[in-house]
Amino acid sequence: MLSFSIYHMTLAEFEALGGQFCRQEISPLHYQNELARRLVVSGFDSDTAQYIVGLQRQGKADTVSRPNPWTTYLGIRAALLHGKLTERVDDVESRLLRDIRKVGKPLLKQLASQPEQELAVVLTEEN
Repeated sequence: MLSFSIYHMTLAEFEALGGQFCRQEISPLHYQNELARRLVVSGFDSDTAQYIVGLQRQGKADTVSRPNPWTTYLGIRAALLHGKLTERVDDVESRLLRDIRKVGKPLLKQLASQPEQELAVVLTEEN
C-alpha cells in the first residue's frame, strides 16, 4: 500500500525542516507541529496515490529525491494537485471512507489561488 502526505511548503523547505530535526536544532514537538500546521492532505487513497505516481512518471514533478528504498519525496505544483485532491477528499468524505486520514481544508482551498506554489509530497510504501 502506498500512503501519501502533501505539505504546503516547497520540497527544499520540507527537507530543511527534516535536517533541523536530525541535527537536533528543533525539538520533535516543534517538528511535528510544523508538519501538522502545513499538512494539506494525507492518507492512502489509491486513486490519489496513483495520480501522484502518474505525475512523477510523466516528469511533472519538479524535484524528486529518495531518502530510502520505501520513501519518495516529490515537489509538485499546486495546479497539478488541487483539482484531484479536492475531488478525492469530497468523494471519500461523502462515502465515509477512511482513505484520507487528515485534511487541512483552509490550505486545500488556498491552492486554487496559488497554482505555481510547489508542494512537498511524501510517498511511502507500507505493508
